Amino acid sequence: MRHLSLLLIVSFGFSSFIQWEEEKQLTHWPEDWGVYSPKIVCSGDTVYIVFYTQIPDNYEVYFLSSFDAGLTWSDLMVISPYDTQGSILPYIAAVGCTVHVVWMDEGLTTYAGIPVYRRSRDGGRSWDSIIRLSPPPLGLYYGPPGEIAIGPGDTVITQAFLEKSYGPTWRYGSIRFSSDGGTTWSDTILGPTWLGQPSHCYLRYNSGRLHAVHIEYPGVWWEIGYNFTTDLGHNWSDTLLLSPYDSIHSFRPAFNSDRRSNLYAVWCDYKFSPYPWTGDIFFAKSTNNGDTWSDYQMLTNLHRAHGNEIFVVGDTVYVVYEDARDHTPHDTFEIYFRVSTDQGQTWFDEERLTILGDHSAYDPDIAVSKDWVYVVWADDRNLIRDLFFKRGYIGV
Repeated sequence: MRHLSLLLIVSFGFSSFIQWEEEKQLTHWPEDWGVYSPKIVCSGDTVYIVFYTQIPDNYEVYFLSSFDAGLTWSDLMVISPYDTQGSILPYIAAVGCTVHVVWMDEGLTTYAGIPVYRRSRDGGRSWDSIIRLSPPPLGLYYGPPGEIAIGPGDTVITQAFLEKSYGPTWRYGSIRFSSDGGTTWSDTILGPTWLGQPSHCYLRYNSGRLHAVHIEYPGVWWEIGYNFTTDLGHNWSDTLLLSPYDSIHSFRPAFNSDRRSNLYAVWCDYKFSPYPWTGDIFFAKSTNNGDTWSDYQMLTNLHRAHGNEIFVVGDTVYVVYEDARDHTPHDTFEIYFRVSTDQGQTWFDEERLTILGDHSAYDPDIAVSKDWVYVVWADDRNLIRDLFFKRGYIGV
């Protein structure tokens, strides 16, 4: 287990080159509804969003799209079966007009569910039939599927988090892959584990390897682990801890890569925080396709950050996160943004993207095209958790 020393970030001392527009409210829910876990991806100027919504009696997965870089948006579409089974925690990936979505259908008990997959081959205008990613006839999955990774050719990879068949067999951190673009799926393959404990993976395929960043349980405390496989999950590397194993939890990892062999991870850590439920955003990278990783950097130092996401284009790294620094008591969050143009060596100052007063913003996600940065989140400024979207023009 390696020792990681703290690296202080170098800041430019001024705001980034992103020219932000006013945010847009994309949902207008009635009372008792709400938006949770929005995810955004883009393919050129086409932007796709999925999220799940709490309706009076259930949860369903919604989808919407924009074909003009977020200027106008389609009508909302329910893509989960509108039934008595709750549909939660979606993830999305897109290649051109092909859109891949996974989510968890709540099944036999409150704590169990079946991961399912659905595909659109025309930019979300129509959808193929739902495919259950559970082994017939008996399969019980706990927790949501993980992020979708796009591999070589038509390969699509996702994760089932934790699977238990009816019997003595447990599979921890299981993954599935499809070699024909989502039409058929492999049997369950064991994902990366630490001492036999489950790991929820954030997957990326890059330079001949499937990479996984995930929460690890090497003992009592949560840490951030990394593994890779060169054969789509049949054999995994040993686990490398990106966060040092100490007496403080690390959690909420996010992961991205560029088109070369550079990998980038962020996570939240309570390490230096005097507060019980917020901490700081930490960052680490690999420049050799995961063989070694840098020491971590702190991207925040006020100890009020929580969730975060990351996106990389070329040498530019974009990070978005929620932070409670602006409110007293510190139980309401705003959305903050940070960018580096040199692979994380130096960083522009933090930018605050929302001003909500007594209300909160939650669960930010980010995508970047050639000309635009897209950020989506849920906030309760209208006393209902609605979906909000903001874009920034990349002026340089």
